[in-house]
Amino acid sequence: MSPRSNSKAAFMIAAGFLLVAWTTMVQAQTSRHVPNTLRPTTSAGQRPFEGEVRRASYTASPRNAIGYATEREVPAAYIPKSERMRPIPQDEGGVSTTEVYEEVSEHYDVHLDHGCDSCGTYACAGGCLIPCPQVSLRNMEFFTGVDAFKGPQNLGRDGSFGFTAGFNAGFKLPCMPCDLFDGQFGVSSVNANFAGADFTPSSRDQVFMTGGLFRRVDYGFQGGVVVDYRSESWYAKTEMTQLRGVLSWAYPGGNELGFRFTTALRDSEVIGTADSAPDGRNWQVLDTYSFFYEHIFDQCSGTQARGLLGWTGQGNGLFGADFWTPLSEKFALSSSFVYIVPEYNSNPQGNIDETWNVGINLVWYPMGLTNYRGRYHRPMFDVADNGTFFVVPESN
Repeated sequence: MSPRSNSKAAFMIAAGFLLVAWTTMVQAQTSRHVPNTLRPTTSAGQRPFEGEVRRASYTASPRNAIGYATEREVPAAYIPKSERMRPIPQDEGGVSTTEVYEEVSEHYDVHLDHGCDSCGTYACAGGCLIPCPQVSLRNMEFFTGVDAFKGPQNLGRDGSFGFTAGFNAGFKLPCMPCDLFDGQFGVSSVNANFAGADFTPSSRDQVFMTGGLFRRVDYGFQGGVVVDYRSESWYAKTEMTQLRGVLSWAYPGGNELGFRFTTALRDSEVIGTADSAPDGRNWQVLDTYSFFYEHIFDQCSGTQARGLLGWTGQGNGLFGADFWTPLSEKFALSSSFVYIVPEYNSNPQGNIDETWNVGINLVWYPMGLTNYRGRYHRPMFDVADNGTFFVVPESN
């Protein structure tokens, strides 16, 4: 990797850690979990958590990342919630204590007056029982769709079109003080150029992996950082990694304004074959920086769109957008595009700098959107793809 990439990566990593540390200090005064304030109030003579809890109420605080928690009374038939949290299903006979206990515990990551005997494999508030990630189908999504893209690796000629599939999972981290951060991991594959290109008969196969840390809140500052891995087999074989981060302000209604970046961690030195001749290009990750705004159009369905505008490390402009809408309780449709404005030149092979990506995916949520959308542990970052991981020839 070039000295430029080394210094840039070191700077961005340091900046990321500083942002995380700052957010952590701010968050120390807030109430993301409420082991002390979440207490049932019952009538005289009635023991808590026995039988049905019809008149009980809880004092709970939403996840606030900007200062002090705001206490509010919430009926026992509902999960303590903000705009992004959902009610517990109930019938005319009321809600059972077990449902209230399990749902409140899961959403606030604490266990009430039952003690550690009822924690199972979960970590109790203020302690750590079993150091293993707490993966749940509620925080997972599986997707498949189509992907069309083009970049310098297309040598200014044919674009690429193919199919993609993968999964993305979020999970609570074990032994994390105050449960400050969550983790995520996802994998996807892209298979394109099934008939090759005019300069190679080979098909184009890619694998992307994304893993890292993040923190979601109901309102205020939130963010995270992940490492993306990209492997490609085409007329040349490449393996690269990048750092991707985001810091944003979440509004109470669900809208979001923020900044995101990508920067190289490892470039690739390869020798390929194009036009039946050796191709000795070395490839490097393209740094990108962009501001974005996300808007929720419908609070009931959660239909949302995001626009972004920014620039690259080579000084080119960048813009794009993505869109997400549910189709049913377990399925949603997502789409996105990104375009990097090229430097126009008289390259006889065409404009080799032109870079763009368009994707459409069908997303499946095993436990349903009701369980997924209001959860803090769902992944913050999409798995890397050709719209977030850009590759350019190494500059001399």
